[in-house]
Amino acid sequence: MKRHIPNIITLINLFCGCLAIVFMFEGNYFAMLIAVIVAEIADLLDGSAARALNSPSEIGGDLDSLADMVTFGVLPGIAMFQMLEMAEVARPFSYLGFVVTAFCCLRLAIYNNDTREGDNFYGLPVPSTAAFILGLILIVDTEVFGLQTFILQPIFLFAVIALFSWLMLTNYAMFNLKFSSSSWKGNEIRYLFIIIGLAMIFVLKWAVFSFIIASYLLLSLIFFEPKKKKK
Repeated sequence: MKRHIPNIITLINLFCGCLAIVFMFEGNYFAMLIAVIVAEIADLLDGSAARALNSPSEIGGDLDSLADMVTFGVLPGIAMFQMLEMAEVARPFSYLGFVVTAFCCLRLAIYNNDTREGDNFYGLPVPSTAAFILGLILIVDTEVFGLQTFILQPIFLFAVIALFSWLMLTNYAMFNLKFSSSSWKGNEIRYLFIIIGLAMIFVLKWAVFSFIIASYLLLSLIFFEPKKKKK
């Protein structure tokens, strides 16, 4: 039975992703956010559970990617489509929001076959892309700092689609949040990122996610020494 526990956790991710899609269509963005947070927790726990129970499997890896495709691929595509509709972009151009979904799928396929992923991420992870885009729709919903007018500009939304599609496929490394130890040395950028994130949460509440991902990218650019992965 224990070998099925990691897969059950992965299916919780998938189930919550489906719920988040329903909540988004209903305009219940708070419930959507809760569902995504639970899905993200499940996504973080399934691999740890597999290692702890000594039950990793190829099916588990494939299942994880399929669940991520729904929660962190389809959902942000729907969010981009909805924001383009809010911006009164004529169809079929609003359908271009699903370009994000297509590139999320490509990113997951590359990640599954890339043995070079290790201490760093090569390209922006799919959950980070989802967090940024879902954060935008939360900003629009909560009207933080009056940014909804700026966000709902078609040129901005199309720029986000292009930028994050490229970021997911870039060959440059970005730091991850895995701590090799609890000491400050060697983990400076991680501690700094956590401090900045907590400060942003205190100020921005539920609309913080886009700003956190933006700070992650900025810290990677300024402080991290990116190395192109070897071909």
